[in-house]
Amino acid sequence: MKKYFMPLTMTVMTMLLLLSSCKKDSPSNNPESPLGGTGNTLIMTVVPNTDGMSGSQFVRLIEGLQPRVDNKEAIPVPYSSANPCIFGNDIYIFPSYMNDGKFEIVKYRREQNRLKKVGTMKVPEKSSATNIVVIAADKGYIACAGIGKVLIFNPEKMQLTGEIDLSSLGHLDKDPNVGAMIYRDGHLFVGLNQMVGGWVPPADYTNTDIAIINTQTDKLVKMISETTHNFSMATRPIDPYSIFMDENRDIYVSCLGGFGMLPNTKHKAGFLRIKAGALDFDPTYAWAITGEKIAVKFDSKHNPVEYDKNTAGFIASIRYVKDGKAYGYVDIPGYYKEGETGHNAISNMAVEIDLKNKTLHKIEGLDLSNGYGICVAPYGSDQIIFGNSSKTSKGVYLYNRVTRKLSEKPVIVPSSNIIMLHPFSI
Repeated sequence: MKKYFMPLTMTVMTMLLLLSSCKKDSPSNNPESPLGGTGNTLIMTVVPNTDGMSGSQFVRLIEGLQPRVDNKEAIPVPYSSANPCIFGNDIYIFPSYMNDGKFEIVKYRREQNRLKKVGTMKVPEKSSATNIVVIAADKGYIACAGIGKVLIFNPEKMQLTGEIDLSSLGHLDKDPNVGAMIYRDGHLFVGLNQMVGGWVPPADYTNTDIAIINTQTDKLVKMISETTHNFSMATRPIDPYSIFMDENRDIYVSCLGGFGMLPNTKHKAGFLRIKAGALDFDPTYAWAITGEKIAVKFDSKHNPVEYDKNTAGFIASIRYVKDGKAYGYVDIPGYYKEGETGHNAISNMAVEIDLKNKTLHKIEGLDLSNGYGICVAPYGSDQIIFGNSSKTSKGVYLYNRVTRKLSEKPVIVPSSNIIMLHPFSI
């Protein structure tokens, strides 16, 4: 298995060293406090040990935008597990990406504003399972970045029913590093990261690879590769929203370009598109994020009047909303200090990502953040939740995408970084 986890682990974990101690945030033993909390919003938090590579991780429910949040009612989950995949009220928790502990996926269901454990399912050892797509009540798929396979399972029974071996698609080895996936019209589109001998692709492999699977036959249709724009690493495996579909059923793929860890090479981060009904990349659309300028000040009509002194590196987190616009964080290598990388630097800027006009606009009022408190999620029809962990504070803010106004203060002040937030209802 390739050493794939380090950049992902660092991106999600290692800058959490200034957070509250594990003891302070341990789950409560109070029988009156339901384990998992209560409410209509799910959060995932992380409390690392001083090495940054070990610690504690939790999920819990909170009531809406609960002003103060800790882990006293939280359910411990494997440290370094990927963001949960959520379908309706069903929540899938993954095993450790570092392959510590049990090799199993746990399914919770939100019932009466509480979390109920409804099933577990063993997965192969060292599989690094990170992503699930459910296409029917009795059928779903699991991406396994560590073994070059997509597993087939029954979500109702939580039982494995088959597998699709993609090892033949690996570049220079037998593991193409399966990433995030999306389903459309009888096909499963599977991002491939193609890392070899470390945590990034080879310097000379600047391809974007997507495997396409027929979900009726569960056979590989083909692998499509985009080779003209030097984009690499299709999707971020721990982020189920790094491949998404818009209102027109066009699929957009966020390519990571080696996390900015391949300087002096041609690797770039960017977006590619697969048009509705198509099984190939759209040759008319490509947007390079690496080197893109970022507007930071605007006139009264929101026309840019000033750009940041540094350009973009790669998209660190993203949620598509509508009208061609997504929101998230862009990592900016120009803000790294000596010895830092995009995974532990205060270098992430909250932005509006305009896929139609190919522009990045800063969310005014938010400071640069490390790479750990950068959760983002739609909240109602017009508002966006932004997590932020700056040099001075941690918090979750509410942004109105229509008025472009940010809450003056955090709407949630957590005791530890919130790496994922999912509102079930408002």
